[in-house]
Amino acid sequence: MISYMRGSAQLKNDTEFILWVNGIGYEIMVPLTVMKWLLNKTEDERKDVSIITFHYYENNQSRIIPRLIGFSNEIEREFFELFITVANMGPKTAVKALSQSFHSIAEAIESGNHKELSSLPGIGDKKARQIVATLQGKAGKFALLQDSDYKLESKPEENVESEAIEVLIQIGFKRNEAKDMVNKAIEASTKPIKTSEELIQTIYEQRLMR
Repeated sequence: MISYMRGSAQLKNDTEFILWVNGIGYEIMVPLTVMKWLLNKTEDERKDVSIITFHYYENNQSRIIPRLIGFSNEIEREFFELFITVANMGPKTAVKALSQSFHSIAEAIESGNHKELSSLPGIGDKKARQIVATLQGKAGKFALLQDSDYKLESKPEENVESEAIEVLIQIGFKRNEAKDMVNKAIEASTKPIKTSEELIQTIYEQRLMR
């Protein structure tokens, strides 16, 4: 289950913080890159933080414990959900593994860089190869993420080009850059592009060939 939460963030440790919402404290796990995003905020800014959360249930011996994992935006949450589609990649393992920027991990997946992936916490060579085998060709959208802050924007009308443009804006590109990338990708593509995901993947692949 996914939800949007807003409240005051109280840092707990390197991987967890408490989000206070109307007097109730919610313990939220976050990947290291999301924790860095929180740490870069001032104390006053942390008093009003918006978080996208992913809910799951952890089986702890005889108890089922509800858990929350937090992200600074929807794109990060989407990448996390893609990452846990790898066999035996549980949410807790994924949170620990995502210790580098989302875009650098996605780039390693797309380029088949097993060495870089195997250096992630809890990911050895065998698991790195499994990640590439499962996700290569699906992570181009996230490999285009910019390191600087980016904003969420509402979706426009449902069509492939405009959806792709809005995604590119969300991950850090200016609107004119996004439009130019989309137009060039469509012109250069040798096959019909049916979805915005296919279009984003095409853009990523074309950038690799520069």
